[in-house]
Amino acid sequence: MKNAAIKTSYILLLAAFALIFAAAPGAAFAQRKNISGKLAPTVEGGGWTIVAGQTKKPEKYLLLNAEKFSAEKWFREGARVSATGNLRRGAITIYQEGIPYEARTLRLLKSAVSRRRPRKIH
Repeated sequence: MKNAAIKTSYILLLAAFALIFAAAPGAAFAQRKNISGKLAPTVEGGGWTIVAGQTKKPEKYLLLNAEKFSAEKWFREGARVSATGNLRRGAITIYQEGIPYEARTLRLLKSAVSRRRPRKIH
């Protein structure tokens, strides 16, 4: 009787863990990653990506929480940014491009700021 109770408790515990991981695949299997690249809008309205890499086929990362940063003055198409955050490969979105990415921080790269002096107009 005691062994049956222990076995039942063990099975219930395993089932609970399985449900937790099945219910939140993005949270359970998030992979931390730092990304640098250019901001670009998605083909579908309202989405933003970070296009990383200088190759013929750059990686695109879909910003899942772009609204968190969109009020920044520098948040615009073509801005060179650096982000720290997590890949969320299991995330379901309405956007059809980019690897889902939740940025914890997003900042403008200093090299992206123009260093030219304004011309004097005579």
